[in-house]
Amino acid sequence: MDLILVVQNQRGVQKYEYIMRFDDDSKVINTWFNVFDKMRRKRAVYFANNIDIDEEKSQPGTMKFKQVTIDQTYGIFKYRWGDSILRYITIALFAKEQQVLHRSQYNLSYCHKC
Repeated sequence: MDLILVVQNQRGVQKYEYIMRFDDDSKVINTWFNVFDKMRRKRAVYFANNIDIDEEKSQPGTMKFKQVTIDQTYGIFKYRWGDSILRYITIALFAKEQQVLHRSQYNLSYCHKC
């Protein structure tokens, strides 16, 4: 689950402020507050699912990718990275720490592959 600020000049998404990416084998447990309102109030650009995998210190191997382009490594094709590594690198490069909220900091229950 990820909430991402929508870049307004992308065609087809002008009417949206945020998007939510949610895996089909995941579910929200219990009641959540309105995370979109929280992001708006805090001027956040990303609401990360797991703080333990979304922090630089827990993925030091990915930091080398900050110095090369995604295309140069061909990792998305060779190693089937998926989109999570691309989101992580984008957030690491362009977002300030206070612009990223973490689900675990708000005690929101969530289950993946449940």
